[in-house]
Amino acid sequence: MAIHDPDISLKVPNAFAFDKHFHFSAQLAGSSGTRTCKVGEGQNWSDCADGELFFEFTPLKGDNASFGINWTIQSLSSRNTEFGSAQSLGFKGANLTPTLGLAFGAERIVQFDNQTDLGRNYYLLITQAVPFGRGDKPAMLVATAGIGSDFFGYGGNGTLGSTNCIGGNNISSNSYPKGTDCYWAPVGAVSIAINDRLSSGAEWFGCGIGA
Repeated sequence: MAIHDPDISLKVPNAFAFDKHFHFSAQLAGSSGTRTCKVGEGQNWSDCADGELFFEFTPLKGDNASFGINWTIQSLSSRNTEFGSAQSLGFKGANLTPTLGLAFGAERIVQFDNQTDLGRNYYLLITQAVPFGRGDKPAMLVATAGIGSDFFGYGGNGTLGSTNCIGGNNISSNSYPKGTDCYWAPVGAVSIAINDRLSSGAEWFGCGIGA
């Protein structure tokens, strides 16, 4: 069963191993307005719009385990930063069973410039899938729970405390952008995958709700 196709959450990663039949995936996410941008009088909403590209390359895979790296390009406009800037690298390792996943990973921990402002996001997650039938592609309920740092603990939501996140530019730090500390918070997601191409769900990613 390809549990993780389609995506079963937006900001919260799932804890399943990468499908062993594939090596690469890509995700494009658009935003009509970033959190720090305000549309002034005479401006258009597009003046605050931006986007993000997220790539995963996973060369190490088994039946129920995988390890790969991810690459983020955060700036897809020239509004405040140069197009193509705010690039960074992370990783994800996951294993267990086809319907129960445990993952430790991170996003944006190696930053190639000082334009990344989505934090250094470490996470430890568990995901459980409950199929509603048999076969290769049944409908299923999928739930993810765990903890995450920085972006996940941003905006006063770091209720689990703080640690050193190895490097500055941590958006939850009390001394942003120079502080190396970051805050941690619980995160979670639940969704119903109707088939391998359509899903619907909601999530709590530490500083907000997505659906």
